[in-house]
Amino acid sequence: MDINFYKLHSTGSDFILCSYMHDEVPDMEALAEVAKLICRRRTGVGACGLLVVTPGIEHAAKLHYFPARDVEEEPPGDALICFGRYAFDSGMVSNSK
Repeated sequence: MDINFYKLHSTGSDFILCSYMHDEVPDMEALAEVAKLICRRRTGVGACGLLVVTPGIEHAAKLHYFPARDVEEEPPGDALICFGRYAFDSGMVSNSK
């Protein structure tokens, strides 16, 4: 499986971001397993978690967060900052009023 990703950093935390805005969205359960492997520091890319961006229903995009550890948690603030920067840089949002 090929995965295109970005590695983003914010205030000491790092995240892997995969965008499926224009591609078929993979199975979310499979992505949870991929997150555990790809986030490993010694054998993977290394990160605190995996961020997956998909098309949203109410909004332009939806953010899915898969932590490196096998626990359910909300995305930390650093992850949201990284997503916001990606959304701005990729043109999903603009600074015009």
